[in-house]
Amino acid sequence: AYNRPNKKIRTQTYLFTDRAIYRPGQTVYFKGIAIDKNGNDMKIKSGYKTEIVLKNASYKEVSRIEKTTNEFGSYQGAFVIPQGGLNGRMTIKCETGSASFLVEEYKRPTFKISFDTIKETYKLGDKITVNGQAETYTGNAVSNASVKYRVIQQVMEMPYYRYYTYFPRSAEKEIANGIIKTDKDGKFIINFETTSEQRPNQLFEPNYLFQVHVDVTDMTGEVQSEETKVNVGRISKLLSIQASEKIQKETSHGLEVSAKNLSGAEIEIETTVELYRLSPPDHLFVERNWNKPDIYMMPESSFKSEFPMHVYKDENLKSTWKKEKVYSDKLMVLGKELILKEKLNSLESGVYYVTIEDVSDTLIKAEKYITLYSTESGKTPEKEIFWSALTKNIAEPEEMIQLVVGSADKKTKILYELVNGNELIERNWLTISRGQKVIDIPVKESYRGGFKVNLSAIKHNRSFNKSYNINVPFTNKKLDITLETHRDLLT
Repeated sequence: AYNRPNKKIRTQTYLFTDRAIYRPGQTVYFKGIAIDKNGNDMKIKSGYKTEIVLKNASYKEVSRIEKTTNEFGSYQGAFVIPQGGLNGRMTIKCETGSASFLVEEYKRPTFKISFDTIKETYKLGDKITVNGQAETYTGNAVSNASVKYRVIQQVMEMPYYRYYTYFPRSAEKEIANGIIKTDKDGKFIINFETTSEQRPNQLFEPNYLFQVHVDVTDMTGEVQSEETKVNVGRISKLLSIQASEKIQKETSHGLEVSAKNLSGAEIEIETTVELYRLSPPDHLFVERNWNKPDIYMMPESSFKSEFPMHVYKDENLKSTWKKEKVYSDKLMVLGKELILKEKLNSLESGVYYVTIEDVSDTLIKAEKYITLYSTESGKTPEKEIFWSALTKNIAEPEEMIQLVVGSADKKTKILYELVNGNELIERNWLTISRGQKVIDIPVKESYRGGFKVNLSAIKHNRSFNKSYNINVPFTNKKLDITLETHRDLLT
């Protein structure tokens, strides 16, 4: 089917309105752009006649006009929203496109409420301080306004590192409320105490979410509402590792780690970073076609003799493999940091396990399994029947990307396909014996919009399939848009 591309041309219209919400009786100004699409090819459609229909919230026709696209494939027009009708979501549509907007009897707000980011690290029993401000949209302070607040406490649903258990939901409880005033700068301060609810048979004190809801009323009687959230608990800090599971050692920039408090603000944590090399089992495994058994009736030696490539228990899991420590050090993490760049560049290809934990609280910890591979080596990094990696999934024309295909088994035949849209560009059989091959893929101009690489193999009564979508963006058609504002001060 790859060599039978769809030649059918499809017309599509993109409709835009000047606003997202209107009042009854106001005018809706719209613009339409019509194009012809044929796969990844797009052309503007000039001289295209169409009817544009305005439909109300009940999807009944209100008005209809006819338009013809100009030399740039666009048209513009306007509808007047009728008064006295049903408010709600109305729609402008034509045969090949549509756009919707809201119609409401709304009143524009004159001021807004904002809260300061909580950068402190709180624990249960601490006194929490929340700072907020009310100001007009022109930047003036809303002073001497009434601030009515409520603080609601509930248990957070978050797993603990070692136990991976969620605390059950509990009823919300209001722990504080009151009325205060904004100062001359429009600022206000809300203080409240945190308490815990210890439950029987509870391994750890749970984390709590405190919702602070405020209603601010200005001198004219206008009311605006806003809320913020404060997370407090046994775990007051969070560590995380952001990294791909497969990393090319020659181009690695390291692993990104981040330290934040429960409110998401970046903080500084003294950590211990450890890196281990894993030793996988000597023999290959095929995927289970059934669930892991609850009871083992056959001895492991007999099972291995009868089914040498099948998993007996959990020996295929990386968490059960032998570990050898190859790096350990203390590191101060402030917000986001890149770590282990030089170390990863110097290590051999293989499977590694990295951990980072808070020096002062070992419960605060993050872990990651990574596979380090090299395009300059003929050795496969993992002991797998079928393994592959792509050096990059976003590319520009005239760039070169590399596909790494490997197998730890003998004479593994793998089908390689490169597909652009519906057209098969290349198809080859690869034979790999206990190693890996690197395929260079030059990115062509015709690949804009993206192309795909497919890999398929069958061995030991198992099928192996992997597809990679490579994005080749239309950067050659990127618009350079600048905004300017002109104000006529005489009027």
